[in-house]
Amino acid sequence: MEPAFDVVRDFAAALGEAPTLAFRLRLYWHALTCFIFERLAWVSPSAGLRSFFYQRMGIDVGTGVFLGSEILFDKSFPKRIHIGDHTAIGDRCLIFAHANIPSLNDLRARYPMTVKDTVIEHHVWIMPGCTITPGVTIGHHSVIATGAVVYRDVPPHSFVTGPQFRCIPLPHPKA
Repeated sequence: MEPAFDVVRDFAAALGEAPTLAFRLRLYWHALTCFIFERLAWVSPSAGLRSFFYQRMGIDVGTGVFLGSEILFDKSFPKRIHIGDHTAIGDRCLIFAHANIPSLNDLRARYPMTVKDTVIEHHVWIMPGCTITPGVTIGHHSVIATGAVVYRDVPPHSFVTGPQFRCIPLPHPKA
């Protein structure tokens, strides 16, 4: 008989740990605290407070960062998200550091759980409604247009538009 499906085993394997009771308790505590800090960030009236609460989740937030309302960061692996200094992220963006199928599904063999660092370098502008997938690096001084889905690395000084991922180099500003 096949063992019962348990997504906690996926998380334990991704973190190089055994799915013990102690691990489960830590995982559930982490999920609860991330949920609370995310909700506090969502109701915060200022970008500074939102940054404070997202940092409590474990997200690496640089100095002078603007975080818009209702950004959905990866709550399972927030420490794998890095945001550089003087970056602006618009409202209702989705930013992930892992991907998995959290159900017993035939596709799990083809698409195993992946956990990767997601890096947004300094002086980046991500407009509202964008999706940043796990493992992406967005180069410094880049602009991600409203609604873009970023599923591969973006070179520095680039402009990304639309769901088809059109990446246009931006001219370097004169120093």
